[in-house]
Amino acid sequence: MKTWQEGLAVWLFGALAVVASISPAGATTISGRVTDESGASPPSVWVAATDPATDVVLDSTQSTDGTYALEVPDGQDIALIAIALSGRSLAGYELHEYTDAIARLSAAGDVMHQDLHVRRCREYLLQARRPDGTVHDDNELPPGSFPVDGGGEATAELLWAVDNPVTGARLPSLCVPLGERRTLIFRFDLPGAGLLNLPMTLDGGDFTAEGQGGELVDVNRELALTQLERLEIRMGELAGGGFVVPSELMARARAARALFEQAEGMAPAVRAGTELQVASEAILTLEGIELAKARWQALISRRGALRVRVMGADGAPVAGIRVSYRQISHDFRFGIFGQLATTGQAVYDRMAQGGLNFVTAGYYWADIEREPGAIDYDYIDHHIGVTDLADRGWRVKGHPLTWLYDLAMPDWLKGVGFAELKRSSVEHVTTLVTHYRDRVHTWDVNNEAANYWATGGLSRPQLDDYLRAVFAAARTADPTAELILNSPFDWFGRDRLEERLDGRTSYVTLSIPAFVRRAIDTGVDFDIIGQQMYNGGGITLFRDLGVGPVQGAPSQDLGFLAQVLRRLSAFGKPIHITENSVSSTWDPDWIAAGAGYWHQPWSEQTQADFLEAFYRLCFGTPAVRAITWWDAVDDNPFIDHGGLFRADGTPKPAFLRLESLIREWTTVGAMVTSTDGVAAVQAFAGLYEVSAEAGGRTFRRTVHVAEGRPATVTIDLRGPRAPAPVRRQRPAATGR
Repeated sequence: MKTWQEGLAVWLFGALAVVASISPAGATTISGRVTDESGASPPSVWVAATDPATDVVLDSTQSTDGTYALEVPDGQDIALIAIALSGRSLAGYELHEYTDAIARLSAAGDVMHQDLHVRRCREYLLQARRPDGTVHDDNELPPGSFPVDGGGEATAELLWAVDNPVTGARLPSLCVPLGERRTLIFRFDLPGAGLLNLPMTLDGGDFTAEGQGGELVDVNRELALTQLERLEIRMGELAGGGFVVPSELMARARAARALFEQAEGMAPAVRAGTELQVASEAILTLEGIELAKARWQALISRRGALRVRVMGADGAPVAGIRVSYRQISHDFRFGIFGQLATTGQAVYDRMAQGGLNFVTAGYYWADIEREPGAIDYDYIDHHIGVTDLADRGWRVKGHPLTWLYDLAMPDWLKGVGFAELKRSSVEHVTTLVTHYRDRVHTWDVNNEAANYWATGGLSRPQLDDYLRAVFAAARTADPTAELILNSPFDWFGRDRLEERLDGRTSYVTLSIPAFVRRAIDTGVDFDIIGQQMYNGGGITLFRDLGVGPVQGAPSQDLGFLAQVLRRLSAFGKPIHITENSVSSTWDPDWIAAGAGYWHQPWSEQTQADFLEAFYRLCFGTPAVRAITWWDAVDDNPFIDHGGLFRADGTPKPAFLRLESLIREWTTVGAMVTSTDGVAAVQAFAGLYEVSAEAGGRTFRRTVHVAEGRPATVTIDLRGPRAPAPVRRQRPAATGR
C-alpha cells in the first residue's frame, strides 16, 4: 500500500488523526450525495476528505440524509471516503451493512460536486479468540486480510471494523455485496504453523449475501474447519494415483478430525485453543503429505535410465566389468541473482562449487540506457557480469527486457505515448537479444505486467498489444531463445485494491491464472511461465532507496504453494521459479507492513528449513525446470537478510542446505555388467562421465541422461585409452 492508504486504514481503525485548519480564502467546497444501488441514502453516513500525501483528514461530516459538504484547499489532491451505518446492531456492535465509497479528485474552483455510491451488503463480524478464549480486538490482529470472489480473484473491498459503543471493543468485519459470494484470505498468527495468509470459508462454503443483516463468525472454528477440509480434499485427490500417503500422516489427519469433532460440543471460549491446534495440525499434516509426494515424484520424474554396454575384444558383451559413473552437470537449473560487482567472484566460485549453474543478470533499462541508443555494454558485461560469468561456464538469463515500472524505466521514456513506448521497447528488445544471442539464451521478456503498478498506465488491451510486440521482437532476434513471461506473486490480483484507492473504476490487475490465460489467448508468444514466490520477510529496499516505506512479503503454507504449482502446471508449459527468497531475521515492525513467517519468526535456521522444503516441493513438480534464489548476498537485498550469504561473504545455513540438496540429487556410483554386458542405474538428468577398467586400462565416455528416457553408451574394450577425467561442468545453453 502507499503511504496515504496505510494511514487511511490506521485512521479509520481508531488511530488519532489531525484535522487540518482551512483558511476560507482559497478554499473549495465539495458537496454531493451518498446513495446505494437503489438510489436511496443510508440512514447514517460519515464522509471525509483526506490528503493522500500526508494522511491528514482535511474535513469530515456526519450525515443522516446522505448529503454532505466539505471544504478543502483549492488545488488540493483529495481522497473522498464515505462510510455508512445501517442503524442496526448485532451483539452490541454497530453494523455498516453498506460497502464504503472512495473517490479521488483534485479540488478546483469555489464549488465542486461529487456524488458517492455505496452498495448494500451482508456483514460478517469476525470474532477471533486467543487460546485462552478471550477475543482479539481488531487492532490486535495483523492487518492485510482480504476477500476473493467465487472465481478466485481478489476483490477491491476493504475490511472495516465495527464498534461496540458500550464496551469500546472493535471487531473486523467482511461485508459481502448482495448477490455475491466471497472466500476470506485471513492473515493470522497460528501457533506452530506461522503468521500466514489462510483461506477461510463459512461452514465449508462461501460467505454469501442474500440480504442485508449481520452474522457473528467464530473465526477459530472456521479456520480449523477450512484447513481440515483442505487436507481431506487433497488426500482424496491423491487416492488411487500411485502415491500412497504415509500411514503416520494418515493417522495425524484422522486425529485432527477427531479433535475437531470433540471440540464441537464445547462453548466457543472453551474450544478456542483446541480449534487453533486443529488448524495448525491440519496445515502441518498437509505440508508433510506434499513433501512426501514431492520426494516420491522426484524419483519418478527427474531421473532417466543410464545404461552402459561393455563390448569385448571379439565384439561380444563382457560380464563382470566394473563401471563407474559420475554426474558432471545437471539439466535442472539451480539459479541465483546477484550482480558480479557487488556479489564478488569469490562468492560466485563458491556457489559454482556448491552446484549452482544458472544466473539471472539484471538488465534494468534505467541503468543500462540512460540516453536513447547509448547502451552501456561495459556495465552489462562486467558490473552485472554477463560476459564474465558466461565465460566462466554459467548459464545466463537476462532480466527483464521490459518492465513498465517507474523506477526501472529510463527518464527519457517516461510520459511518451503508447505508440512510441511500443516502438522503443521493440527496438530495445531487438538490440539486446541480438547483441547477446551467443551468450544469453533465456530472457524474462516482460516483468510483472499482471499488476497495476507495473503496467505503465496502459489499459489491459494496450498491454496485450505491447506484450505481443516485445515477445515477437525477442523471437525474431533469436528464434532459439527461451522466452519467459514473468509474474509477481500477487496470486489473487490484490493490487486491484490499490487501483481502487487511487480512484480507478476499471481495473487492469489480474490474478496470475487469469494473466497467464489471457497471454495465451491473446497470442503472446512465450515459452516458459515465470513465477515469483517470495514467502515472508520485510522488504526494506524501497525505504533504503528513499522511494517508499517498508513493505512486507506475506507467507503461505506449503500446501498452498503446492497448489499454485499444480495450477500453473495445468497450462502445459515449463515453469521457472524466477524469484524466491525469505528472510533470515525478523523484525516485529514488519507485521504492520504485511510480512509473515513460516512456522516461527525468521532466523538463519528457519530460512534454511524453508529453503529445503520449498526446493523439494519444486523439484518434485515435473513442470518446474528452474529455481532462482534472490539474492546471493545480504548486500541491499530485495528481502531483508534474504541472501544465501552474509554481507561478509560467508555462507549461511540456507546455502549449505541447498548445497546438500544438490548433492542428494546428484548421481555417483559404480556397478558391474551382467551376462549381457550391460549395467544400468536410474540417474538424475544431466551429463555423465562413465568409465570402465579392463586389462589395466581405463576407458571413459560421456553421455547425457534425460528425464524419463533411457540413455545407452557403449564402451568398446578394443578402443583407445581413456582421455583425462572430465571436470564437473555446466552444459552449454540449449535454447528452446
